[in-house]
Amino acid sequence: MKFSNVLNRLLSVGLMSISLLFDFGLYGIVASNVISGTIVIIYKLIVLKINGIKVDFRNSSHDYKGIFKFSLWTTLSTIAGRLIFNIMPTVLGIFSNSHAIAVFGVVITLEGYSYTFSAAINGMFMPKISSIYAKNKSPNDEILELAIKVGKFQFGLCSLITVGLILVGKDFLTIWMGENYLDAYICSILVIIPSVLFNPLQIANTAMVVENKVHLQALVHVTTGVLNVALSFILVPMFGLIGACYSICISYFFRVAILLVVLRNKMEFNVLKFSKEFVTITVRFFILGILLTSIRTSPNVLNNFVI
Repeated sequence: MKFSNVLNRLLSVGLMSISLLFDFGLYGIVASNVISGTIVIIYKLIVLKINGIKVDFRNSSHDYKGIFKFSLWTTLSTIAGRLIFNIMPTVLGIFSNSHAIAVFGVVITLEGYSYTFSAAINGMFMPKISSIYAKNKSPNDEILELAIKVGKFQFGLCSLITVGLILVGKDFLTIWMGENYLDAYICSILVIIPSVLFNPLQIANTAMVVENKVHLQALVHVTTGVLNVALSFILVPMFGLIGACYSICISYFFRVAILLVVLRNKMEFNVLKFSKEFVTITVRFFILGILLTSIRTSPNVLNNFVI
């Protein structure tokens, strides 16, 4: 089924290229998406049939009601997510200038790269989590154990990405975009740092979906998006581009805090035990970051350390 995503992208690019080549205009581009999406749906149905999975479209009204609610909350969560990055260029256009928008585009790109690496395993554990909930009447301990194991991996990966950005991000931006875009360095750090705390919670996030509590996720995202919009209209006029990134950083940290409250109160997730598991690894990465930064800024530190 993973191949369906690749197939969808290949078909979309291919059909859009044909539309542009033969000058079919806007309608051709829209039709390209419709055709590629339809082909992928047919492909998925064929794969399901080959694997002996029967798709029954004759659902009851109760099933349709559940699907509608799930789709509604998922859509609301997606729209709320747009209130973070997609709306910020508009705010910058109102209160700042075109250069700030261009630099923010670089920030979005770097954040996207970071998210792609750190969230590569998101969704892979949904079958396992579903199995845990299906077999156990009290699955909280097993979910917590899985969340800690996977969370440590994601925490370490996000920490390495963040430390790497801090160490070589300025040089990378200078080579890639030039010195005019160096403001993206501190902005990228502000935007990416909250992911170090949020991505380790992906198992708990997936458990919320399995437990059909996607409405709680949507409410967390809506609250985060509204807070970001409010802060951006306060901070951007005062600080410009850096104010926009401060707004996102504060909103993302708030998202982590409110998500932990939801997990503790609605999912009976042992937040305290989960957090304690990351104290040691946090100290280790903090020391590693200080050491590498010292070596990066002053090579003599390494000689003194070896001696």
